[in-house]
Amino acid sequence: MENEQKADLETSFIETLTSSQLQEGVLQDVAEVALDSLLIDGIVRDIPIVNTIVQLGKTAVTVRDYFLVRKVLLFLKGLNETTPEQREAFIKKVETDSKYQQRIGETLMMLLDRYDYLDKVSLMSKVLCGCIEGKISYDEFLRISTAIDRAFIEDLNELLHYFASEEINRELNNRRIRTTKNVYTSNLSDFYVLTEDQAKDAGLEYPQIYHFNQYAVKFAKVVLEDRFHDGRW
Repeated sequence: MENEQKADLETSFIETLTSSQLQEGVLQDVAEVALDSLLIDGIVRDIPIVNTIVQLGKTAVTVRDYFLVRKVLLFLKGLNETTPEQREAFIKKVETDSKYQQRIGETLMMLLDRYDYLDKVSLMSKVLCGCIEGKISYDEFLRISTAIDRAFIEDLNELLHYFASEEINRELNNRRIRTTKNVYTSNLSDFYVLTEDQAKDAGLEYPQIYHFNQYAVKFAKVVLEDRFHDGRW
């Protein structure tokens, strides 16, 4: 039974991803509207993945279902930067790659279910758009979207603020130092170790120097687009 439910979610999510509804304005404002009234009126039940989540809940929509539906709608709304044809070609490309055992619909649903902030959903949607458009690889998308899940939302905002800022001053640099330490466990930064003499000459208490890694840079680049400032770490 559980496997059948997973298959239903997978099928309906893929159907939704390749739907023209994302371009037709169906999702334009729905992510900000009270979902209880929308579900009752059937406005969003016409969206395959939403209908499946509601049907799996049977007699009542639970709080978890409510927020999952909201996250799904917000995620789909962000994908309207791409066309149904682009999304369909992307899905076929990924699912015919033997490197990835888990199907993309299941992967996306698992990520969305884990996200604890709606802002993270919007960020993942932007990152997937970048992947669909060929700006990053699917492997990079998986790493970045997992990092988004693990990171604290304020640290992600600080990371983006750093790469979006016109100039780097002392305050911004201090915030960068703090953020690079915070996102290390999320795989968005790395560090190198100074020698004892180097640390002493630099007046540092600890020899580890943290810096944003390639995934942090690519994350910022696809999210910020024209506001991204290169050459920073």
